[in-house]
Amino acid sequence: MPPNKPILCGFHSCRPLLHAIVNVTLEDVESSENWSENGRNSFFNLMGLCSSVSCTLFKAVRRLVRVMEKKFVLVVVVVVLAVVAGSSIWIYVNHLDYLSKTRHETDRWAVIMDSNGDIIAIETTDDEVWNALGGLHQNQTAMWIGGFVEEYANKWGFRFNPETIIVAQITVEGAQSDIRGISEDLDYWMNVWAREAYVLANVVETHE
Repeated sequence: MPPNKPILCGFHSCRPLLHAIVNVTLEDVESSENWSENGRNSFFNLMGLCSSVSCTLFKAVRRLVRVMEKKFVLVVVVVVLAVVAGSSIWIYVNHLDYLSKTRHETDRWAVIMDSNGDIIAIETTDDEVWNALGGLHQNQTAMWIGGFVEEYANKWGFRFNPETIIVAQITVEGAQSDIRGISEDLDYWMNVWAREAYVLANVVETHE
């Protein structure tokens, strides 16, 4: 056997790969009479070098794959956390917005939604009006709902005075608006137009 046979340690571990690259087996080389001792030694040295390089490259690629897998997992985790955090923030902000729009003073209150999708809380001291609001909530019928406009510390800057709430099919045309329209021109509705306004809305919530 050639004196540098130990060099083939790495080669034997990668023999299937090298056999696919070259058409010469170690057994053929070792048994061939046409090969000189120096030729066989050179061949073994070359094969040992090739096997070492191949195994080194294989290990490097395997490490790279592992690193990439870890980075991919990390990216996925970061994305998931970002989505969860973003969703939580969005839900929280929307909840705060809802609380601001539906601020109220009593335990008996309803939420109305106008044709634009805006909402506001309605409170009333009149049992008949409250029953009418409950009926609208049950059958989801839109009617004109409103009363005297007064300043209030909610998102819209106003509310309908609980003692003046009216639910009607017909109202004075000049008193008809929507929640955002009243909010954006509050001075007009409070000081110019008799302080009375109505919005065409559905009752989407009732609480008591």
